Amino acid sequence: MGHNPDDKSDRISQDDAGSRGTVLVVDDEPGFCRIVSDILQAKGFIVLEANSVPQALLQLESVIPNLLLVDVMMPQIDGLQLVEQLANDPKWLNTKIVVTSAKVEASNRMASWERGADAFLPKPFQAKDLLDVVDYVLS
Repeated sequence: MGHNPDDKSDRISQDDAGSRGTVLVVDDEPGFCRIVSDILQAKGFIVLEANSVPQALLQLESVIPNLLLVDVMMPQIDGLQLVEQLANDPKWLNTKIVVTSAKVEASNRMASWERGADAFLPKPFQAKDLLDVVDYVLS
C-alpha cells in the first residue's frame, strides 16, 4: 500500500498537541530508551520506543516521526540497515536520523553518514548533548 504524504489522519505529526515533534527511539536497551524518552518528553517531544529494528518498522507503518534516534548494535538487524532502508525511501525524506553508538571510531561515524544518517551521537552522552543534536538536526 502506498502512503499519501498529504494525508495526516493516520500519523502523529509535529502539529499534534503543540509538541515539538515526534521521536522514535530505537535501541535494544529498555533503560536507555526510558532515559532518552524522559529527557525528550520534558522538552515537549512525543516519544515512541522500539527495542528492535522489526519493532521500529512495525511502528513506522503508522507513524512518520520527525526524528529517529537509532542505535547501531542491535540483535537480528543492526541499526545501520534500518538507516539505509529509510534513507533510500522518499517517504522518509523529511525524517531526520541520528545514529547512536558506543563504538565511536571514525569508521563507524563514516558508515552512519554513508548510510544516510543526519548526525552521529557517541554513547554515553549527557542530556545536553542529546538535546543539542536533536535541536541541530530539526532546525
